[in-house]
Amino acid sequence: MNKKLIKKYSLVVVVSFSAIVASFLLISPENKPLPYIFIPVVLVWVFLFSLVRSLFAVIFKAESRIRTLMVFVCVSLFVLLGLLSGVGQLSLSDVVLAFSLVVVSTFYFYRMWS
Repeated sequence: MNKKLIKKYSLVVVVSFSAIVASFLLISPENKPLPYIFIPVVLVWVFLFSLVRSLFAVIFKAESRIRTLMVFVCVSLFVLLGLLSGVGQLSLSDVVLAFSLVVVSTFYFYRMWS
């Protein structure tokens, strides 16, 4: 099962990385609606999530639901911080707030799903 998971997420990593490159080259944000501007952000999230999941599948032999949820939270944090940095709104209070959300969600996931 672990090899199937690695193959599946490796394929998603390659496809999403190719789509990220194509979307950054083809989408200019000057006259596009908002959903078209967020396509690269969603693709970056899919790429990072799939990459970390495939790395965890290689490192850890057993698949765990709590590990999947933690990967979801951490990747979402990095994409959120990158998005805030891209629009010039990243400050120290935003970083502290984002990390506090990760700590609270980690505690919540650990208590509820372990």
